[in-house]
Amino acid sequence: MIALERAIPLIILMLEALLRRLPGGHPKRKDIEESLRTQKAGYNGEKSVDHYLNFLDQEKFMIFKGLRLNNNGFFFQIDTLLITPFFALILESKNWAGEIHFEKNFCQVFQEKDGKTATYTNPISQAKLQTRNLREWFKKQNFPDIPIEFLVVMSNNSSKLKADPGYYEVFQKVILAIRLIEKVSEIEKGYKQLVLEAKPLKKLKKAILLQHTPHRPDVLKNFTISTTEILPGILCPKCLSLTMKFHYRKSYCGRCGDISLTAHLEAIQDYFLLISPELTNSELRRFLKLTKPDQAYNLLTSIGLPFTGTKRGRIYHQPHNCTLTSNARLRKD
Repeated sequence: MIALERAIPLIILMLEALLRRLPGGHPKRKDIEESLRTQKAGYNGEKSVDHYLNFLDQEKFMIFKGLRLNNNGFFFQIDTLLITPFFALILESKNWAGEIHFEKNFCQVFQEKDGKTATYTNPISQAKLQTRNLREWFKKQNFPDIPIEFLVVMSNNSSKLKADPGYYEVFQKVILAIRLIEKVSEIEKGYKQLVLEAKPLKKLKKAILLQHTPHRPDVLKNFTISTTEILPGILCPKCLSLTMKFHYRKSYCGRCGDISLTAHLEAIQDYFLLISPELTNSELRRFLKLTKPDQAYNLLTSIGLPFTGTKRGRIYHQPHNCTLTSNARLRKD
């Protein structure tokens, strides 16, 4: 069963919002666009691996996608975690095309593509570190010492994989995505001793979901961009100008005449992604260029955002893993 679905990483949503909210000639645009391409490639690779997970027996496996847990004050992230009553399996996904060479002595990977060479950290080392962190996390949560396996899954099935002579671990642990089900079945045959009964397994699922913490990077800090550089206003989905005016649950574009039921919601989402996960009435008025406090209050109330405080001290909060929809309600990603 799918215990945790894969959500679009916040970093992708943030980078997209950042590109919408920066001037066209901003000096950091190319860097942001390149970062967005890299993040999307990784996410698409993980989703490609998800396709093969559909062929697993859903009654045997508890599957967590895009998991992030805290161990000793440090977070570790697992692309995909499979848990059975007999063992756990970590899947580290890589969406690399071209010729991929695994170097043994310095634990590096070289990618040859389009006449260029790129160097990466060896994902085998990454998966080993994830395995260690997960084992420690299990121990601190007082769960049984369940065996943990790992695989590095290359989501691009056209990749050409190579390894240094004698680097046998690559042949054991690195596979193309198309071999995933075959390899999982092979691992499964090696574990016959029951480690987790139904009740502890259910308890483990609850603990993992409770402590899962999606990563929220400070994207402005990463690119050395000030909040004053973020353009306010409601973006017109048709002409892409920030000239829309909000009136009675609709936004009207003064440039092209387009009418939108969602543009103001997307503007609020951009604020949450780029400025702060908290919002006040006055901050909303400034960012959406509203003129009346009651207008902002009615908008915030109609969305149904969680809040703390009362009257002028009220602070509205971005819901955990939620986005705003066209019907002015919240939905989980």
